[in-house]
Amino acid sequence: MLIRVAVAAVCLIWGIATPFLEKSVSAQATGTVSETQLLETLRSLRDQFAALKAEVESTTGSPSRPDRNNMDFERYRTAFGTYQSRIEDLYRQLSTGYEQIGRVYRTNPKSPLYKTLVSTYLEAKGEYDGVSALFGTIPPPEKLQTVAIISADKRLNRRIAATVKSDQPVQAVNPKDILSADESRFIGTFDAVEMFLLIKGDKACYVFFGWRDDEGNEAGKKNNSYHLSVLRSDFFPKESPGTSATAQQHLENALKLNFFALDTSGEILTDINEFLTRIKSYSRDK
Repeated sequence: MLIRVAVAAVCLIWGIATPFLEKSVSAQATGTVSETQLLETLRSLRDQFAALKAEVESTTGSPSRPDRNNMDFERYRTAFGTYQSRIEDLYRQLSTGYEQIGRVYRTNPKSPLYKTLVSTYLEAKGEYDGVSALFGTIPPPEKLQTVAIISADKRLNRRIAATVKSDQPVQAVNPKDILSADESRFIGTFDAVEMFLLIKGDKACYVFFGWRDDEGNEAGKKNNSYHLSVLRSDFFPKESPGTSATAQQHLENALKLNFFALDTSGEILTDINEFLTRIKSYSRDK
């Protein structure tokens, strides 16, 4: 009992959180290391947490970082699980290091390395808190999947057909303008048109892939004609209607906007098609 009180007092002086104290005094020792080895381990853990934090913060230097713009759903889930496992494994090692600090205090409280051990632990714990909080901002895979909506009320199809058939010139498009979206979401399939929401900065737009037109033949009979085309809507503030809006609300918002056909000849269409396919992999059937 006296040992518990003494260790608690030291921990409070050095700012070590009490939940870790409870874990350390109740856990079984998992082996002993020298004080020098323990210090090296804590420094290594501190540096590894800092490196992980830099990876999570990076959007270009970490190809394995979960990013729905560059990964299909399975790759995203794998990357998310890998980061989660690495953080949890390093945290377990940090908890073991904390227990070893308690052992040093009990067996050699006058150790010249004791204060250095505690301060290094606190530095490592601070780095862990940082990367843990930052990783917590990355959406878990299961929260990204949305229901795939399929609708056929013909309004979107008529709107697109009228836009494409007008004298409006086809606009050249840089694939990066679409592929570099900060956020992307598959809204659903309306009238055989796949509709996506893209957000860049404080602006958003809808991108439409493929459309169907009713064309009349010489006998006056209408035939469905499918077109592999890419269109973009006007830009609008990302808060309207908001990323939490339903698919139907997004459709109603889109019908108020102008659409523009994009020149997607050659490899541009392939790149955009692959990008939109990745986005669709985050949806599931109703």
